[in-house]
Amino acid sequence: MATCSRPKTRSEAKELDADKAFPPSKHFNPPTKLPTLQSVISMLRYHLEVEGIGKVTTDMAVSEVAKQVYAKYYHDTVYCVSLSTIKRRVEALRKQFTEGRKRYGQKGKENSKAVNDYKELFERKGQLFDVYLEDPVRRQALQEEWGVSMSDMEHKYYEDQKTERKMYCHKGVDPVWYQSTMRAQRVRERQEEYRKERDQQFQYRTLDEITANLIEAGEIFSSTASSGGEEPEESEPKQKRQKTSETDKHHKEGELSDNPKGKKRKIFTAVAEMEVDDPLPPAFQHIRESERKIREDFYKTVANLSGKGLSISEASSAVIEVGNTMFGRRWKSLGEYDEIFDVDTVPTNKNIREALQQIEAQSLSLVVDKLDEEKQKGRMITHASDSTTKKGVGQFKGEGLHVGQETPFPLPILPIHGETTEDIAMQVDMGFEILASVRGVSAEDVYKLVDTHMTDSTEHNKGFANLLAEMYDIEKPAGQLFCGTHTTLGFSSAMNKVMKIVEADMKMEQVLKGFMVDMEVGSKNTSLAGQSLDMCLKLVAPEYSHKPWNRYKPFLLFLEQRNVSNVLFAYKDNRFGCLSRAAAVLIHIYDHLVEFLRQNPHINNRLACLVREVLELPYLKVVLVVFACLGVHLVEPFYARTIEKGATHTQLSEFYKGLHTGLGKPISDDFTRFIKPEYTAVSDDLFAGVKKSYTEEVLSSVSDVAEEHMEEVKKLTNLMLPHMQTVLARQRRDYGIDEESFPMDYPVSDQASNIDETPVHNIGMERQCGKVDHRLKKLGTLNAVSRSIILQKSQELIRHGQVPSFRGFKAAAQAKREVELNWSRHTQEKFEMGAAQKQEMAQRNERKRLDMLDKLKASGGPFTDSSEVEQFIASEKLNDKEKQQRMKLEIQFARESTTLLPKVDPIFRIQVTLPSGKRRTKTAQEFGEALMSFLGKKSDRTTLDYDKFKESLNKIASL
Repeated sequence: MATCSRPKTRSEAKELDADKAFPPSKHFNPPTKLPTLQSVISMLRYHLEVEGIGKVTTDMAVSEVAKQVYAKYYHDTVYCVSLSTIKRRVEALRKQFTEGRKRYGQKGKENSKAVNDYKELFERKGQLFDVYLEDPVRRQALQEEWGVSMSDMEHKYYEDQKTERKMYCHKGVDPVWYQSTMRAQRVRERQEEYRKERDQQFQYRTLDEITANLIEAGEIFSSTASSGGEEPEESEPKQKRQKTSETDKHHKEGELSDNPKGKKRKIFTAVAEMEVDDPLPPAFQHIRESERKIREDFYKTVANLSGKGLSISEASSAVIEVGNTMFGRRWKSLGEYDEIFDVDTVPTNKNIREALQQIEAQSLSLVVDKLDEEKQKGRMITHASDSTTKKGVGQFKGEGLHVGQETPFPLPILPIHGETTEDIAMQVDMGFEILASVRGVSAEDVYKLVDTHMTDSTEHNKGFANLLAEMYDIEKPAGQLFCGTHTTLGFSSAMNKVMKIVEADMKMEQVLKGFMVDMEVGSKNTSLAGQSLDMCLKLVAPEYSHKPWNRYKPFLLFLEQRNVSNVLFAYKDNRFGCLSRAAAVLIHIYDHLVEFLRQNPHINNRLACLVREVLELPYLKVVLVVFACLGVHLVEPFYARTIEKGATHTQLSEFYKGLHTGLGKPISDDFTRFIKPEYTAVSDDLFAGVKKSYTEEVLSSVSDVAEEHMEEVKKLTNLMLPHMQTVLARQRRDYGIDEESFPMDYPVSDQASNIDETPVHNIGMERQCGKVDHRLKKLGTLNAVSRSIILQKSQELIRHGQVPSFRGFKAAAQAKREVELNWSRHTQEKFEMGAAQKQEMAQRNERKRLDMLDKLKASGGPFTDSSEVEQFIASEKLNDKEKQQRMKLEIQFARESTTLLPKVDPIFRIQVTLPSGKRRTKTAQEFGEALMSFLGKKSDRTTLDYDKFKESLNKIASL
């Protein structure tokens, strides 16, 4: 009887022992040779698992090991790549080791790439960690930088380290100390050479000649060089003792003038120009209580106004205007050249800003107290965050803390650079460092109050809570919840994706080539129908009315003349679900827009010409109807239920499961009539609210168009439902909707002890990012915007209960500022490192382009005219495979060398999408058509009829 062989279990197979192969080590082993892969990993383990456990971050450990590698190569005089490049290679090696170690031995991961790479490390552990500099030009520059050349013996030593490793280099000193000392010594040597050159240069010359030479070289400036620019700041002059008259003794020294010269001082007078019989109590008559002391109420009022979005100058002016107009005061601001101020003069903006910083520090301190108080009551604390990019300030991150499901308390807004999981963890840590700095406690103590995190569901947000737990040495990481509203964007993407498959079968690229105005469908999941919808509404959208190409006002007048109600809306006000709502609106105004453009032929900008083209697409109305109907029955109810006040995770779990079940069935006959909800999970009240938001006249227009194309509407809708069902199951997987296909990564019920007291969405952070965008236009800087948002929310904390004076938070405000400055420096360093990486990538791309050019030149290319492409395709000297390879290389070279089109332009695509959704490489003929189009040949104008759309729809539906 034959016995079948079975694979060995882990216990039976030879097990890889990382502790034996890569034991933690403080130094390279041996220290007299260049480091191996084993040495680098051992040092990383030492810093992360032995000496620095709980104190050293991954980035700190990688930086330390990279520094040691660089110092060793410097010590041994072996030219190496830059420190930043070494750091990236050390980080890549660390990830290869940690990822493989984590997955090694897991069921189903035996043959994964991470495990195979991990096994390979054991085989290659004795190999050199090679960071030798290959570029001869860079080596020459490095020789000048290091001040020493690499001899033949050192070249031989390097080659030996890659092979037998018998040679060694030992100078008897620590490499890092040697690098620092020798670098300083070589700098001194160069300075001495420079001094000798200057001695010779200045010998036998007059002082005027020497000065003229230095000015010409730009090393010093002439006395008039700065006359046209800003005056340099002068240090405050020393105060001199002066004799004063009896009258002068009644005056005290005032505030320093804002005059740049800084020489005159303001004079304070205690006598204000007021009526003798003032009806107001003395406590409310003036801004100041004395020369130096400003009423706290003034600063608090300015803080409240700043929280409403006013700048410091605007808030100060508002206080003056209200006091003078409503209460007969004579309050005033301090003019630049005013020499006297009194008790009715408001402080300078600088003093107000310092006071607001103290109030901000007080507010953040009160937030910590509030969290601690609510935590003791058993309330759930949720940390929420969201990041975005705005013009002028770059990337930034907004954070807040929820108590239960209440509106979050905002934390300081941080400028950021990078969004890896490690970056996210460091950003969250910085928010808690700031809270800790104003409260005088540790960041760990504040972070331990948090039960769970709320973010969007992008991949880099997953797992950062585990990194924070390691950083703070917390046994159980905080939970992670993901915002449900973003699933609506997934629904829109799924609808566009299906349409893109249908359009690919319809050969839409041939139709696009025939447009009189060039048009590309550039986004990954955007269909031509979806982009057409966007263009049509942008032409007449209210939010773009300030643009020269927009025709909102003329179109609005046109609708009024036809007694048609205005249903246009701003996209920014309906980010979630705007695709479906926009489709319904366009259906309602479709014929009016066509007639508007027909009656106004003078409207011929590029967008208007494209809109005229796409409005002639025979299938566009069908697609718009489907988009609109799915919005009314699915997208809008999903969004409304998710953001409904009081909604809990338990309730949403049942709602999502009900929707998922309904999406698995074909639509009913009443789907386009909107008589009742299509899905049982959607209540009648919820459905009625959605219909009201769309308006009856818009839905009536959608139903009328649907009746004309009912068969195609049903087929296209049923074609989209499985894709939308998949989106729902995948993006809401943590609710256990379809555990067989999409198992839970972060089961919702496990993320907090009382999950139904945590937020179900992240709209608070979304709105905060929008508020930042709005206030940046006035306040200008992230710091000012961040402070205004915190002050706005802090009114609730300060208004309730007794709080101490904000004047006691001067030290806390300074501590907060120092933490933020350190973060800004860290962010700037990351930005500079990223710029260096981009430059290196650009150099690699240039080498790649030159390599392709050499290959094409060897074959008689590259093509520069469409006729050359035609001749090559028609030639019989090469077979189809060889032609395909040549044309593929031509397209790739055109993509890398063009400065007229983006590299993601559809004309440069290497593959095409089949009706089944699969992809294949283009043929030589298809490559040739794309290249000829790029080189200037336009295809004949192609028209599209409705039968072609029906044919493609039937074909894909039958698959």
